[in-house]
Amino acid sequence: MKKVLAILVTIIFALSAALCAAASDLPSWYVADDDSFVPFHGEDLPRVADDGNMFSAEQKARLEAKANAIVENYGYDVLIFTDVNKTDVGNIEYARNYYRYNGYGTGDNFSGTLFFAIENGGRTTWWYEGFGECGDYMTDGNVYAIDAKVQTALNSGDFYNAADAYLDCLYRMFETGSMLPDWYPDPVINPFPDFHGENLPRVVDDADIFTDAEEAELTTLINELIAKHGKFDFVIFTDVTTYGIDEKANQEGVFAADFYQFNGYGKGDEYSGSVLFIDMNPDDRYWWSAARGESRNYYTEENVNKIDDKIEPYMKSGDYFTAMKTYIETLDILYEKGNIPTVLDAGDYIMISIFALIPAAIVGGIKQSSAVKTMKKVNYAVMANDYVVKDSFVMRDTAITFLYDTVTKTYIPPSSSSGGGSHYSGGYHSSGGGSFSGGGRHF
Repeated sequence: MKKVLAILVTIIFALSAALCAAASDLPSWYVADDDSFVPFHGEDLPRVADDGNMFSAEQKARLEAKANAIVENYGYDVLIFTDVNKTDVGNIEYARNYYRYNGYGTGDNFSGTLFFAIENGGRTTWWYEGFGECGDYMTDGNVYAIDAKVQTALNSGDFYNAADAYLDCLYRMFETGSMLPDWYPDPVINPFPDFHGENLPRVVDDADIFTDAEEAELTTLINELIAKHGKFDFVIFTDVTTYGIDEKANQEGVFAADFYQFNGYGKGDEYSGSVLFIDMNPDDRYWWSAARGESRNYYTEENVNKIDDKIEPYMKSGDYFTAMKTYIETLDILYEKGNIPTVLDAGDYIMISIFALIPAAIVGGIKQSSAVKTMKKVNYAVMANDYVVKDSFVMRDTAITFLYDTVTKTYIPPSSSSGGGSHYSGGYHSSGGGSFSGGGRHF
């Protein structure tokens, strides 16, 4: 009996020690009994709580200053939080608890925003969220835009630039209420009162994929194209997101059409011309050609696919500059000829060769028949030597020199689809009601 009691006492002490050890792993700020927690407003709170040691001292100071400026200007709290989660609760709940248990938030509804990165088991999770009034800012469109701005840095483990980009997003979101670009009308009017913009840029590289020199050269090429054809406008536009516009409209290319119409592009009464939009969202990259007015007649499904075939190899390899030069050259041909000539494939070459041989065979047959009639009858010899004229055949070293060297190449057409495949819409509308045609591909 004494042995049994001794074993039970040992087990109890072991469990007590384990519980104490687990409790000691909890952060000092953690509230074990959430039901008893009473919300409060903390004082002199850090805006950057880098418990995970992801920032240098200099980086932390810069982020802290930027976050404090947002708090002072807009009255909402800002928290950037990094840590290693040693609790049993999920990472998102852990971060929310840090916000609550430390007294973050302004006003009666504790308004503010949270951006966190937490390491757990060698894996890093990040999250951002709005509380109180700030929850109203976290619309689908704004979240899409924030994702696009911070995702690339987060994917590469660059948490400082991710946090810095996030603060930039907060500035814009609190200032304008939306992450939509400056050119987007508020509210959107449909039908939109069209206008002809002045001194419009021909390359708007918001995704920053071109160098200054490349942008200048593309601008020159586009201006030459516009001057040559007169009645057609053209612009290249890049961004890192569509701000949820395409998703809301359930139609790719609406954001591209919005850019074209809301910025006053287009020639003549029909606002003829087109835009080539490149979406550099790291989760879903694609390009889209959108044409309006008379240009829609040229942007047929066949022609759009031919243009896409030409630029796809460069887009997939990341040579966006060459892709755009190729696009402009091909668009020049399209406006010049009304269509894009098809490059012959191997089957076309074979058929051409067959049809070319038919008349040659007919002519050859006629000449052979005429020659046969003029030939004299030949007397057959008995021995092979009888056919050879004595001393007329001499063997010597001889080199054969060819006058021409011909190399035959077989044309292999590029794939007509990539990633999500080709997409085309023969007629759709911008958010402002303008009619467009176009298509594109994911890469």
